[in-house]
Amino acid sequence: MQQQRILIDLATRYHFLPANIHLSNPHTRPFARSWLAVDLSAALSESLNAEIEGFAVPYTEDEAFYKYDQAEGKATVCDKRLASKADLAMKAGKAKYYIEFHYVHQRHLADKKAMLKLKQDVDRVRALRAATKQNVYLAIGLWGMFSGKDAELFHYLDNNKHAAYALDTNLTGSSQVSRLVQVQKASTARLVLALI
Repeated sequence: MQQQRILIDLATRYHFLPANIHLSNPHTRPFARSWLAVDLSAALSESLNAEIEGFAVPYTEDEAFYKYDQAEGKATVCDKRLASKADLAMKAGKAKYYIEFHYVHQRHLADKKAMLKLKQDVDRVRALRAATKQNVYLAIGLWGMFSGKDAELFHYLDNNKHAAYALDTNLTGSSQVSRLVQVQKASTARLVLALI
């Protein structure tokens, strides 16, 4: 439910037109993750009432560092030099927020390798959230027109066990934020920012 609150607040603080323009080009993919982290950092900091700790910050809980082991599918304690890193880290009192970013253009939905990478990012974030007991999120910039068939691809991200919310930049008001699988099938391409 916190994801929904963050997205509702972000909708009032962040101007999405530049993001829509930049991410409409599928060739921005190699840079989109870093760009999203930097561009959204100030608005996310305000939304969470938190201070930015930094970018590419290792995951910690107390004094322990954590890394994600893809083969095991879980996060474990490790040395600092081996720790997994979040794209953006923030702190508000004792609460820590770790946010990773991912970008998927409509053209990438048919690419099995791109969708596998998204699934791996989702698994990593969920494992690190469970291990560190911190606020760990994955923000996914989805750009394009999404059909019912495309929405089926999102069931891994948003289902009965795990909720994911999405902010549709084409809409305003109370319908702007919804569950990811309930994003409106629109006839115009736009940015949908999902938060897991």
